Amino acid sequence: MRTFHRHILHLLTVCAFALTAACGSGEETSGDDGEEIPSYSVDGTVLDFETGAAIAGSATVTVDGLQPPPTVSSSGASFTIEDIPPFSVFHILAGSPPNYRSTYNVATQVDDADVSGIELFAVRDAYLTELASAFGVTPAAGTSAMIIRVVDGSGQPYAGLPGTAFDLPTTIQGPFFLDAGRNPAPALSETSASGLVVLFEVDPGLVSFGSLPDSGFSLSMPDSPVAATAVTIADVTVGDDGSVDVPTNVSFSRDIAPIFPARGCVFCHDGGGIGKDLGGLHLNGAPEKMYKELAQEISPNHGTLRVDVNNPAQSLMLRMPGREDPPDAHPNVTFASADDPDYILIHAWISEGALEN
Repeated sequence: MRTFHRHILHLLTVCAFALTAACGSGEETSGDDGEEIPSYSVDGTVLDFETGAAIAGSATVTVDGLQPPPTVSSSGASFTIEDIPPFSVFHILAGSPPNYRSTYNVATQVDDADVSGIELFAVRDAYLTELASAFGVTPAAGTSAMIIRVVDGSGQPYAGLPGTAFDLPTTIQGPFFLDAGRNPAPALSETSASGLVVLFEVDPGLVSFGSLPDSGFSLSMPDSPVAATAVTIADVTVGDDGSVDVPTNVSFSRDIAPIFPARGCVFCHDGGGIGKDLGGLHLNGAPEKMYKELAQEISPNHGTLRVDVNNPAQSLMLRMPGREDPPDAHPNVTFASADDPDYILIHAWISEGALEN
Protein backbone atom coordinates (compact mmCIF):
# COMPACT_ATOMS: atom_id res chain seq x y z
CA MET A 1 0.00 0.00 0.00
CA ARG A 2 1.35 3.36 -0.98
CA THR A 3 0.30 6.07 1.45
CA PHE A 4 0.37 9.84 1.62
CA HIS A 5 3.75 11.07 2.88
CA ARG A 6 5.61 14.30 3.39
CA HIS A 7 9.05 13.02 2.81
CA ILE A 8 10.84 10.43 0.68
CA LEU A 9 12.91 11.15 -2.33
CA HIS A 10 11.86 14.00 -4.52
CA LEU A 11 11.59 16.18 -7.05
CA LEU A 12 12.94 17.08 -8.55
CA THR A 13 17.99 14.45 -13.18
CA VAL A 14 21.33 15.51 -11.72
CA CYS A 15 23.39 13.65 -9.17
CA ALA A 16 23.82 17.13 -7.95
CA PHE A 17 26.36 19.72 -8.23
CA ALA A 18 26.24 23.29 -7.02
CA LEU A 19 28.08 25.86 -9.08
CA THR A 20 29.70 28.72 -7.22
CA ALA A 21 29.44 30.84 -10.35
CA ALA A 22 27.77 30.64 -13.73
CA CYS A 23 27.73 32.77 -16.83
CA GLY A 24 24.13 32.65 -17.92
CA SER A 25 22.21 31.05 -20.75
CA GLY A 26 24.21 28.52 -22.70
CA GLU A 27 27.48 29.88 -21.30
CA GLU A 28 30.17 28.11 -19.36
CA THR A 29 32.31 28.63 -16.30
CA SER A 30 35.56 26.96 -15.36
CA GLY A 31 35.83 24.36 -12.63
CA ASP A 32 38.77 24.12 -10.28
CA ASP A 33 40.85 22.26 -12.86
CA GLY A 34 39.85 24.45 -15.79
CA GLU A 35 37.05 22.15 -16.98
CA GLU A 36 34.24 24.05 -18.63
CA ILE A 37 30.91 23.61 -16.83
CA PRO A 38 27.83 24.80 -18.77
CA SER A 39 24.76 26.58 -17.42
CA TYR A 40 21.35 27.07 -19.00
CA SER A 41 18.23 29.22 -18.83
CA VAL A 42 14.46 28.86 -18.63
CA ASP A 43 11.99 31.48 -19.82
CA GLY A 44 8.23 31.69 -20.10
CA THR A 45 5.01 33.33 -18.96
CA VAL A 46 2.93 33.28 -15.78
CA LEU A 47 -0.74 32.54 -16.49
CA ASP A 48 -3.93 32.83 -14.46
CA PHE A 49 -4.83 29.26 -13.53
CA GLU A 50 -8.56 29.86 -13.86
CA THR A 51 -8.58 31.55 -17.30
CA GLY A 52 -5.29 30.50 -18.89
CA ALA A 53 -4.54 34.13 -19.80
CA ALA A 54 -1.32 35.93 -18.90
CA ILE A 55 -1.63 37.66 -15.53
CA ALA A 56 -2.19 41.41 -15.70
CA GLY A 57 0.18 42.29 -12.86
CA SER A 58 3.89 41.87 -12.32
CA ALA A 59 4.97 38.28 -11.79
CA THR A 60 7.06 37.22 -8.81
CA VAL A 61 9.07 34.10 -9.59
CA THR A 62 11.34 32.14 -7.25
CA VAL A 63 13.07 28.78 -7.58
CA ASP A 64 12.87 26.01 -4.99
CA GLY A 65 15.29 23.10 -5.15
CA LEU A 66 18.54 24.59 -6.50
CA GLN A 67 21.55 25.75 -4.50
CA PRO A 68 22.97 28.28 -5.02
CA PRO A 69 19.78 30.02 -6.22
CA PRO A 70 19.79 30.87 -9.93
CA THR A 71 19.34 34.39 -11.29
CA VAL A 72 15.68 35.34 -11.85
CA SER A 73 14.30 38.36 -13.73
CA SER A 74 10.73 39.24 -14.68
CA SER A 75 8.85 41.85 -16.66
CA GLY A 76 5.08 41.83 -16.44
CA ALA A 77 3.96 38.23 -16.88
CA SER A 78 7.24 37.17 -18.53
CA PHE A 79 10.23 35.72 -16.67
CA THR A 80 13.73 34.39 -17.26
CA ILE A 81 15.77 32.13 -14.99
CA GLU A 82 19.51 31.90 -15.68
CA ASP A 83 22.54 30.11 -14.24
CA ILE A 84 20.84 26.72 -14.06
CA PRO A 85 23.20 23.72 -13.87
CA PRO A 86 22.60 21.03 -16.49
CA PHE A 87 20.46 18.04 -15.60
CA SER A 88 18.48 19.78 -12.86
CA VAL A 89 14.95 19.30 -11.56
CA PHE A 90 13.32 22.02 -9.46
CA HIS A 91 10.02 23.67 -8.59
CA ILE A 92 9.12 27.23 -9.55
CA LEU A 93 6.93 29.36 -7.31
CA ALA A 94 4.91 31.96 -9.26
CA GLY A 95 2.61 34.69 -7.98
CA SER A 96 1.61 38.34 -8.25
CA PRO A 97 0.57 39.97 -4.98
CA PRO A 98 -1.89 41.06 -3.81
CA ASN A 99 -4.27 39.31 -6.22
CA TYR A 100 -2.50 36.02 -6.81
CA ARG A 101 -1.41 33.46 -4.26
CA SER A 102 2.15 32.17 -4.58
CA THR A 103 1.79 28.90 -6.46
CA TYR A 104 4.14 25.93 -6.67
CA ASN A 105 4.03 24.57 -10.20
CA VAL A 106 4.84 21.05 -11.38
CA ALA A 107 8.57 20.36 -11.49
CA THR A 108 10.68 21.88 -14.26
CA GLN A 109 13.48 19.83 -15.79
CA VAL A 110 16.56 21.20 -17.52
CA ASP A 111 18.85 18.72 -19.27
CA ASP A 112 21.62 20.01 -21.53
CA ALA A 113 19.86 22.86 -23.36
CA ASP A 114 17.96 26.07 -22.64
CA VAL A 115 14.21 25.67 -22.07
CA SER A 116 12.01 28.32 -23.64
CA GLY A 117 8.33 29.20 -23.58
CA ILE A 118 7.17 27.30 -20.49
CA GLU A 119 3.88 28.25 -18.89
CA LEU A 120 3.58 28.68 -15.15
CA PHE A 121 0.30 29.16 -13.29
CA ALA A 122 -0.65 31.42 -10.42
CA VAL A 123 -3.92 30.93 -8.52
CA ARG A 124 -6.03 33.99 -7.86
CA ASP A 125 -6.88 34.47 -4.17
CA ALA A 126 -10.51 35.21 -5.01
CA TYR A 127 -10.75 32.02 -7.08
CA LEU A 128 -9.40 29.95 -4.20
CA THR A 129 -11.97 31.54 -1.89
CA GLU A 130 -14.72 30.72 -4.39
CA LEU A 131 -13.64 27.08 -4.48
CA ALA A 132 -13.60 26.78 -0.70
CA SER A 133 -17.06 28.33 -0.48
CA ALA A 134 -18.49 26.11 -3.23
CA PHE A 135 -17.21 22.98 -1.52
CA GLY A 136 -18.26 24.09 1.96
CA VAL A 137 -14.74 24.23 3.38
CA THR A 138 -13.29 26.71 5.87
CA PRO A 139 -9.57 25.95 5.61
CA ALA A 140 -7.73 25.65 8.91
CA ALA A 141 -4.90 28.08 9.61
CA GLY A 142 -1.44 26.76 8.79
CA THR A 143 -2.66 24.40 6.06
CA SER A 144 -2.61 24.71 2.29
CA ALA A 145 -4.62 23.87 -0.83
CA MET A 146 -3.53 21.62 -3.66
CA ILE A 147 -4.82 21.44 -7.23
CA ILE A 148 -4.13 18.00 -8.66
CA ARG A 149 -4.01 17.39 -12.40
CA VAL A 150 -4.88 13.74 -12.97
CA VAL A 151 -3.32 12.63 -16.26
CA ASP A 152 -2.84 9.45 -18.25
CA GLY A 153 0.49 8.02 -19.30
CA SER A 154 0.77 10.48 -22.19
CA GLY A 155 0.10 13.50 -19.95
CA GLN A 156 -3.48 14.10 -21.09
CA PRO A 157 -6.28 14.85 -18.57
CA TYR A 158 -7.87 11.69 -17.21
CA ALA A 159 -11.67 11.68 -16.85
CA GLY A 160 -13.53 9.19 -14.69
CA LEU A 161 -11.14 8.63 -11.78
CA PRO A 162 -13.40 8.20 -8.74
CA GLY A 163 -12.70 10.01 -5.51
CA THR A 164 -12.73 6.65 -3.73
CA ALA A 165 -9.48 5.72 -5.50
CA PHE A 166 -7.41 8.30 -3.59
CA ASP A 167 -5.46 7.25 -0.52
CA LEU A 168 -5.57 10.41 1.61
CA PRO A 169 -5.23 11.06 5.33
CA THR A 170 -8.42 11.88 7.17
CA THR A 171 -7.17 15.39 7.93
CA ILE A 172 -7.45 16.42 4.27
CA GLN A 173 -10.70 17.92 3.00
CA GLY A 174 -11.48 16.43 -0.39
CA PRO A 175 -11.11 15.25 -3.04
CA PHE A 176 -13.33 17.82 -4.75
CA PHE A 177 -13.66 18.06 -8.52
CA LEU A 178 -13.60 20.84 -11.12
CA ASP A 179 -15.62 20.66 -14.33
CA ALA A 180 -14.21 21.00 -17.84
CA GLY A 181 -14.21 24.81 -17.45
CA ARG A 182 -12.29 24.69 -14.15
CA ASN A 183 -15.40 25.62 -12.20
CA PRO A 184 -16.25 23.92 -8.89
CA ALA A 185 -18.58 20.96 -9.37
CA PRO A 186 -19.73 19.79 -5.91
CA ALA A 187 -22.00 17.13 -7.39
CA LEU A 188 -19.17 15.31 -9.16
CA SER A 189 -17.70 12.17 -7.58
CA GLU A 190 -15.02 11.58 -10.23
CA THR A 191 -12.70 13.59 -12.44
CA SER A 192 -14.23 15.51 -15.35
CA ALA A 193 -12.63 16.12 -18.75
CA SER A 194 -10.29 18.60 -17.05
CA GLY A 195 -8.86 15.90 -14.76
CA LEU A 196 -8.68 18.50 -11.97
CA VAL A 197 -9.02 17.72 -8.27
CA VAL A 198 -8.88 20.13 -5.32
CA LEU A 199 -7.67 19.27 -1.82
CA PHE A 200 -7.90 21.53 1.23
CA GLU A 201 -6.18 21.46 4.63
CA VAL A 202 -3.00 19.83 3.38
CA ASP A 203 -0.20 20.05 5.94
CA PRO A 204 3.06 21.73 4.83
CA GLY A 205 6.03 19.60 3.79
CA LEU A 206 6.87 17.35 0.86
CA VAL A 207 3.68 15.63 -0.21
CA SER A 208 2.81 12.59 -2.29
CA PHE A 209 -0.05 10.14 -2.29
CA GLY A 210 -1.24 7.07 -4.13
CA SER A 211 -4.30 4.91 -4.53
CA LEU A 212 -6.22 2.78 -2.07
CA PRO A 213 -5.68 -0.96 -2.32
CA ASP A 214 -8.19 -2.84 -4.46
CA SER A 215 -9.32 0.44 -6.06
CA GLY A 216 -8.45 -0.84 -9.52
CA PHE A 217 -6.12 2.12 -10.12
CA SER A 218 -2.53 3.03 -9.41
CA LEU A 219 -1.63 6.67 -8.82
CA SER A 220 1.90 7.97 -9.23
CA MET A 221 2.80 11.42 -7.89
CA PRO A 222 6.23 13.03 -7.48
CA ASP A 223 6.96 14.53 -4.09
CA SER A 224 5.66 18.10 -4.22
CA PRO A 225 6.37 21.04 -1.89
CA VAL A 226 3.50 22.43 0.15
CA ALA A 227 3.61 25.64 2.21
CA ALA A 228 0.89 27.24 4.32
CA THR A 229 1.08 30.53 2.41
CA ALA A 230 1.07 28.96 -1.05
CA VAL A 231 -0.99 26.78 -3.38
CA THR A 232 0.56 23.68 -4.94
CA ILE A 233 -0.22 22.34 -8.41
CA ALA A 234 0.87 18.74 -8.92
CA ASP A 235 0.43 16.04 -11.54
CA VAL A 236 -0.81 12.56 -10.68
CA THR A 237 -0.47 9.85 -13.31
CA VAL A 238 -3.11 7.14 -13.23
CA GLY A 239 -2.70 3.52 -14.30
CA ASP A 240 -5.22 0.72 -14.62
CA ASP A 241 -3.96 -1.34 -11.70
CA GLY A 242 -1.54 -1.22 -8.83
CA SER A 243 1.12 -3.47 -10.31
CA VAL A 244 4.71 -2.22 -10.56
CA ASP A 245 7.32 -3.91 -12.70
CA VAL A 246 10.32 -4.39 -10.43
CA PRO A 247 13.53 -5.18 -12.33
CA THR A 248 15.38 -8.38 -11.51
CA ASN A 249 18.90 -9.63 -12.19
CA VAL A 250 20.13 -6.03 -12.32
CA SER A 251 23.73 -5.67 -13.46
CA PHE A 252 25.90 -2.87 -12.11
CA SER A 253 28.06 -2.59 -15.22
CA ARG A 254 25.17 -2.96 -17.69
CA ASP A 255 22.32 -1.17 -15.89
CA ILE A 256 23.62 1.02 -13.06
CA ALA A 257 26.93 2.51 -14.21
CA PRO A 258 25.43 4.11 -17.38
CA ILE A 259 22.98 6.12 -15.24
CA PHE A 260 25.67 8.47 -13.93
CA PRO A 261 26.90 9.94 -17.21
CA ALA A 262 23.39 9.87 -18.71
CA ARG A 263 21.98 11.99 -15.88
CA GLY A 264 24.88 14.38 -15.57
CA CYS A 265 26.27 13.08 -12.27
CA VAL A 266 29.84 13.24 -13.57
CA PHE A 267 29.57 17.04 -13.92
CA CYS A 268 29.73 17.24 -10.14
CA HIS A 269 31.54 14.04 -9.23
CA ASP A 270 34.50 14.46 -11.56
CA GLY A 271 36.99 17.10 -12.66
CA GLY A 272 36.44 20.35 -10.80
CA GLY A 273 32.98 19.43 -9.54
CA ILE A 274 32.40 19.95 -5.84
CA GLY A 275 30.93 16.47 -5.39
CA LYS A 276 34.40 15.00 -5.92
CA ASP A 277 35.99 16.99 -3.13
CA LEU A 278 33.21 17.92 -0.71
CA GLY A 279 31.29 14.66 -1.18
CA GLY A 280 34.35 12.47 -1.54
CA LEU A 281 32.66 10.65 -4.41
CA HIS A 282 34.13 10.07 -7.89
CA LEU A 283 31.79 8.81 -10.60
CA ASN A 284 34.10 8.88 -13.58
CA GLY A 285 36.03 6.01 -15.05
CA ALA A 286 35.30 2.34 -15.51
CA PRO A 287 32.39 0.54 -13.80
CA GLU A 288 34.88 -1.19 -11.48
CA LYS A 289 36.03 2.18 -10.16
CA MET A 290 32.45 3.45 -9.75
CA TYR A 291 31.49 0.29 -7.89
CA LYS A 292 34.33 0.65 -5.43
CA GLU A 293 33.32 4.25 -4.67
CA LEU A 294 29.65 3.43 -4.21
CA ALA A 295 29.60 0.01 -2.58
CA GLN A 296 32.94 -0.46 -0.82
CA GLU A 297 34.27 2.90 0.36
CA ILE A 298 32.96 4.74 3.42
CA SER A 299 31.46 8.19 2.85
CA PRO A 300 33.76 10.65 4.65
CA ASN A 301 30.81 12.91 5.46
CA HIS A 302 28.42 10.24 6.77
CA GLY A 303 30.74 7.53 8.06
CA THR A 304 28.85 4.77 6.29
CA LEU A 305 28.71 2.90 3.02
CA ARG A 306 26.69 4.56 0.28
CA VAL A 307 24.51 1.46 -0.12
CA ASP A 308 22.41 -0.20 2.56
CA VAL A 309 21.39 -3.69 1.47
CA ASN A 310 19.23 -4.12 4.59
CA ASN A 311 17.23 -0.95 3.92
CA PRO A 312 17.79 0.07 0.28
CA ALA A 313 15.61 3.20 0.42
CA GLN A 314 17.88 4.60 3.15
CA SER A 315 21.01 4.22 1.03
CA LEU A 316 22.94 7.47 0.58
CA MET A 317 23.04 6.61 -3.10
CA LEU A 318 19.26 7.13 -3.23
CA ARG A 319 18.62 9.62 -0.43
CA MET A 320 21.22 12.27 -1.23
CA PRO A 321 20.15 13.00 -4.83
CA GLY A 322 16.52 13.10 -3.70
CA ARG A 323 14.51 15.90 -2.16
CA GLU A 324 13.99 15.79 1.58
CA ASP A 325 12.31 17.99 4.19
CA PRO A 326 14.36 19.58 5.66
CA PRO A 327 16.77 19.55 2.71
CA ASP A 328 20.02 17.63 3.01
CA ALA A 329 23.36 19.00 1.84
CA HIS A 330 22.88 17.74 -1.72
CA PRO A 331 22.19 20.90 -3.75
CA ASN A 332 20.20 19.41 -6.65
CA VAL A 333 17.47 16.84 -7.14
CA THR A 334 17.93 13.77 -9.31
CA PHE A 335 14.92 11.62 -8.45
CA ALA A 336 11.59 13.44 -8.36
CA SER A 337 10.10 10.44 -6.60
CA ALA A 338 10.57 6.77 -5.85
CA ASP A 339 8.70 6.13 -9.13
CA ASP A 340 11.64 7.39 -11.19
CA PRO A 341 12.77 4.46 -13.41
CA ASP A 342 16.43 4.94 -12.47
CA TYR A 343 15.53 5.10 -8.77
CA ILE A 344 13.62 1.82 -9.15
CA LEU A 345 16.58 0.25 -11.00
CA ILE A 346 19.12 1.29 -8.35
CA HIS A 347 16.78 0.22 -5.55
CA ALA A 348 16.41 -3.20 -7.18
CA TRP A 349 20.19 -3.55 -7.56
CA ILE A 350 20.77 -2.73 -3.89
CA SER A 351 17.94 -5.08 -2.86
CA GLU A 352 19.68 -7.90 -4.76
CA GLY A 353 22.81 -7.34 -2.66
CA ALA A 354 24.56 -4.47 -4.51
CA LEU A 355 26.63 -6.98 -6.43
CA GLU A 356 29.63 -6.15 -8.63
CA ASN A 357 28.19 -7.77 -11.73
